[in-house]
Amino acid sequence: MPQWTTGIPGAVSSALLQHPNITVLFPYYAGMMTEYLQGIQTAHKSGSIKTYLNFGGGTPYVKIQTADPGKSIVQSDLGGYPPWTGYLMFLQLARSMEGLAPIPMDKAIGPNRMVTPDNAAEVLSTGGWGTSWVNGFRELLGLPDLSGSALTAASTLNGSMVGS
Repeated sequence: MPQWTTGIPGAVSSALLQHPNITVLFPYYAGMMTEYLQGIQTAHKSGSIKTYLNFGGGTPYVKIQTADPGKSIVQSDLGGYPPWTGYLMFLQLARSMEGLAPIPMDKAIGPNRMVTPDNAAEVLSTGGWGTSWVNGFRELLGLPDLSGSALTAASTLNGSMVGS
């Protein structure tokens, strides 16, 4: 991570200046977003970057999409919460170790959501991922459905979207 703050802005700025037709950037993690934005601004390319894609990150990175420069540059955050991905992987491994067939990909659901400047405020106000995926995931484990405050608590991933 220390290299991100010193390396990413310069690398992004340099790439954008060397290749002026670049309009899409794909950082690996949302945690790189602020450094990418700095590089975009340093290269004076805020108006020419049409799409900026990244994965996850939660509240701080969704907030960036609610105001400029993020609102003008950032087009999507492929939101998800890494611990849930880990839970799905663990579940698949446990099934394998028990000699059970893996869960088909169309059934192995998690809390992923496309977050854009158009829906960022709504994502922040609702906790992000909605509730429909929770009981689908619980069904994979053979657990009963949740409802009410228990469902809401499970869908907000224990506050992953409420921190700053």
